[in-house]
Amino acid sequence: MTDITVKRTVKKVFGKLAAKGRNKEELEALYDSLPSDIQEEINHCFADKLPELSSDIIGKAVFNADIHPERVKYLISELAGDKTIEVKGSFSNEGAVQSVYSKKMLFDIPAKLSDLRIAVVELQKVKQQFFAKRSDLYKSNMLLLQYSVNKGQKKENIDYDDVKGVILIFLFCKSPDLLAEYETTHYIHRINEQITDTGIKVPALDTVIYVQLDKCLEQFKNHMDGENNRELQQLLCMIADINDEAVKESAKESRFLSEIYNEVGELSKEREVQMTILSEEMEKMLYEEEMAALRKAAKSEGYGDGYGEGYSEGRDKGYSEGRDKGYSEGRDKGYSEGRDKGYSEGRDKGYSEGRDKGYSEGRDKGYNEGQSVGRNEGDSVRLVKIIVAMLKKNMTVGEIAHLTDIPEETVNRVVKIAKQFAPEYDSDKVVSEYLNDTE
Repeated sequence: MTDITVKRTVKKVFGKLAAKGRNKEELEALYDSLPSDIQEEINHCFADKLPELSSDIIGKAVFNADIHPERVKYLISELAGDKTIEVKGSFSNEGAVQSVYSKKMLFDIPAKLSDLRIAVVELQKVKQQFFAKRSDLYKSNMLLLQYSVNKGQKKENIDYDDVKGVILIFLFCKSPDLLAEYETTHYIHRINEQITDTGIKVPALDTVIYVQLDKCLEQFKNHMDGENNRELQQLLCMIADINDEAVKESAKESRFLSEIYNEVGELSKEREVQMTILSEEMEKMLYEEEMAALRKAAKSEGYGDGYGEGYSEGRDKGYSEGRDKGYSEGRDKGYSEGRDKGYSEGRDKGYSEGRDKGYSEGRDKGYNEGQSVGRNEGDSVRLVKIIVAMLKKNMTVGEIAHLTDIPEETVNRVVKIAKQFAPEYDSDKVVSEYLNDTE
């Protein structure tokens, strides 16, 4: 079992408990049943630092439009540049559904405005390049909600002239490349209208706002502010990194920001909140690891094709014809101009001279075979120890299999071996016997 699979198993365990609203005692019992290295990971998540405001459960609590309308009003009105905005509460975070086959859309921070518009703030923790497509889908769904009939309304009371607009705000913890590479001092980007190719400005029902939190934080640390709005910059920096010492110190100037810090501190003490955040972090890690694996595989495949061709035609002509000179000049210049700079910066000759042809042949075969095998002795050890630890807590085979999503046949096999070493259930002996039996 790969390391990613182990993390996914732990994530599912905590995710199930949090989702089903298990009580504190059950959460603590599960925590106690985990191996010490996983317990240390969990403790580290909440030691001497606050959970991020961009975390789903924290962000939705701190910026709940029903409980804290003044916070949501400040955030939306300042980002939209419209001081007249008033927040009247929240609305369902589920988007419009066209049919039973439609994919459900969930909003992070929904808010109803006094002028009958609706607004949604989305907290984006991981870097995503398809943000423009996502915003098109979100604003379309929000507009469909505005054009729908609510309880107590009649269809004839809604027409195109009466449809109210929407405001969609994306807060990016990591800026997409399109925004990051654009040269400007601004970190807030507003789309208020559409423009034809002939220059006609067409009014739109939607306002879309993109906010680069990482750029905002970088400017703050360099004593700059491209938006010239200090308190807004302080709030956005808190969302970017609530544990940054400079941000913490700055927030003391404002009672508004200090109250948010205190609320996050209290929320972080709740076990359910901790488990939910852990589940979010596991999901984020899995996403980033899977994306990294895909990038690595793509580079490996590209290198294998290019390296084999390059060697067959020689150093001078290896990639002059096959890769637009990418590899013919790559050996001399460290792939600085080859494969869109991917290897010059990322591998720095690591493949060209570090593996001496063996990598191109060995990695192609080894990677594919390694993916199919997907299991190593170290991960098997961790898996067996998780099952043994839960067995010591008098959990049945069925309970262990249900909580961890490990096949019951595998759990039963480990349990049978473990019973040979009862009542101590020496995990090292169980692991040794399990590995011998597997061989």
